[in-house]
Amino acid sequence: MAPKRSTSPATGRRKSIAIIGGGLTGLVAAKQLQAKGFAVTVFEDDARLGGHIKTEPAFDEGLFCEAGAELISGKHEHIIGLAKELGVELEPFASSSGSADTSTLLHFKGKIITQGQFEEAFAVLAKAITRDEDQLYLRTEQPISRAREIPWNRAKATALDAMSLKDYLAAKQRELHAEGHEVPDWLIAAVSVAYGGEIGQDADKISALTFVTMLNTSLLRSGSAHALEMPGEEDQIYRVRGGNEELISALVNRVLATTPAPDRFHDGGNVIRHSTPVTHVNHIPGNRVSVTYQTHGQQWSEQFDGLVTTMSMSSLRQIPGIQDVLKKHSTARADMQAINTMQESDVSKITLQTRTLPAQLLAKLNDGKPHEGIIYTDTGPQTIWVSSVNQRTSQGQTPRTGLITCYVCGETSRLPAKEKAAMCENAIVRMLREADPSVTRDTIFNGHAPVVSDWTGKQEGCFVSPAPNQFLPLCNFEPNHGNIVTTGSFIPVIVNNPTNDEGIDIDIQLGYMNNAVKAGSDAAEYLSQYFSRRQSLLLAG
Repeated sequence: MAPKRSTSPATGRRKSIAIIGGGLTGLVAAKQLQAKGFAVTVFEDDARLGGHIKTEPAFDEGLFCEAGAELISGKHEHIIGLAKELGVELEPFASSSGSADTSTLLHFKGKIITQGQFEEAFAVLAKAITRDEDQLYLRTEQPISRAREIPWNRAKATALDAMSLKDYLAAKQRELHAEGHEVPDWLIAAVSVAYGGEIGQDADKISALTFVTMLNTSLLRSGSAHALEMPGEEDQIYRVRGGNEELISALVNRVLATTPAPDRFHDGGNVIRHSTPVTHVNHIPGNRVSVTYQTHGQQWSEQFDGLVTTMSMSSLRQIPGIQDVLKKHSTARADMQAINTMQESDVSKITLQTRTLPAQLLAKLNDGKPHEGIIYTDTGPQTIWVSSVNQRTSQGQTPRTGLITCYVCGETSRLPAKEKAAMCENAIVRMLREADPSVTRDTIFNGHAPVVSDWTGKQEGCFVSPAPNQFLPLCNFEPNHGNIVTTGSFIPVIVNNPTNDEGIDIDIQLGYMNNAVKAGSDAAEYLSQYFSRRQSLLLAG
């Protein structure tokens, strides 16, 4: 059935929407808007669509890695629903035999610390963090669906937002020492590393309010170190079979399958334009938006009824004219500071191919038991983990080799790619050599070139990483302004907030594929309602 058209009552012309950014949010918005009868044009300045979704099928035996967004949790209902709708298959991210240990290990100061030891130490720190969380929210029985609806204790929230995570953890350590509790230095370092890897920055550049509000509340109150895993991420039980770009391909096919006749486009009616940088946007009379772009060496301008931007804030603020367009809407003025100043991630992913299955290699650190869990370390990379769990070869067989992915965040991520890759290889060799002195680089790695992917504050697909004094403005960010939507996976999402006898329980999530799908869907729904209201007013007039 053809979608019902959203048209102008005066001309019968289909309402047109420009979408800047061809990542997951932009493509979902395009799909949903087209389903609602809008004419949509997606502009992507890169030759590749997908944004922070990038699958690298670059390894021996047909193994692949995700250079960007990775796994899907059981609570990620938006992306799970999208995959089902598009016929994209999800598969378990779990050892096929179920025999590997998936617990968290830590390697600090040359020593292995088990998950049990970590959680025993973290339980003490969790008590101090929980006290701050108890003071952070005003009690309410009202349901909360958006981060900007949170009833903050404003003084407490402001104080935490002004403090860096590094200073906050040092203060909690002193506070607990004064109460007679032992809080080892390695624990503070481990929490800094673990959370820095999640948010993509060094601890001295992260807002403490980000840390306190984005810990998993229920796990925090039980004293579990799994609280450090961001809300909605804690199980990570699925991945897209064949890689996340399968989802992007399916979305592109769905959008192009509903392309209208080529009655207004310069290059044959394509509604998705890659390799097409937007060079200027402008507000024009009639509450419309002009978008100027370059393609095939030429510059063109088109007019649209609405605009959706889905790129990172650092990319958004570089588009000439965007500031003036947003200033036309009084509701957007409060968000200009966030757009202009928000800190974003500095993170690199380095994926290395091992000569044998990684679980067997990492058994050397785990009393001989195969290991496929996360390793937090102070050896250079902050996080090391087995990323090829349950993968098959291109012939569908169990591989002989495997993949280990390392996360490098903050200042270290700005090192040259070869230097970062060598640092990660050396860190893994040193760790394993402590358990087995015969280990060498050649006995661990198969010689395949590492894949290094950078997601820094000026790259495509990066995610927000609020610095001190930036988390409250982000939570208050309003993406919808008349016929303009500035959105993306950076929009804070409430994961669960059950009301109970003691008040509210709030978990906030940032930057996952699930958020991106929700942001794109929300943008389409908002614009559909906006134009429907305007049309009703015009007809009534």
